[in-house]
Amino acid sequence: MIRLVALLTLVALTSLAQAFPRSSGHGKNPEPVTVMPLEANLTRDFAIHDGIVDGLLSPAKAALMVRVARLEQNGVTIELRNLGDKAIKLQLFQVMQDGRFSPSKSCPIEPGRTSFEVWPEAFDALGFGIVEILPDNAQRACD
Repeated sequence: MIRLVALLTLVALTSLAQAFPRSSGHGKNPEPVTVMPLEANLTRDFAIHDGIVDGLLSPAKAALMVRVARLEQNGVTIELRNLGDKAIKLQLFQVMQDGRFSPSKSCPIEPGRTSFEVWPEAFDALGFGIVEILPDNAQRACD
């Protein structure tokens, strides 16, 4: 009986892990480098150093403004504004409180422009992976 309960528990935990994987399962399995816990109406400015979204420390110039536009049980909307002078491509992740994360699709953001990222489910934090600074002649395709 104990073996059956242990087996059922293992199957349930495996199913949960597959529903919200710790990585993308493609190639090198990218992971979030910086994580911003979500709060209603939160706005934060970040710097970008060597491809990493970083907390803003003086005298660094803000390169990215992040605002939680909507945080509800049935969805999350995040506003991302490129404050820099080059187009950027962010690697984003949905992050759960227990450490599970899932990569999310995103589009390049031109300098001075804003992107709204919308998810149809709730999660606990927004994760940032490597930031790509796009050269002027680079493709601007979403993934």
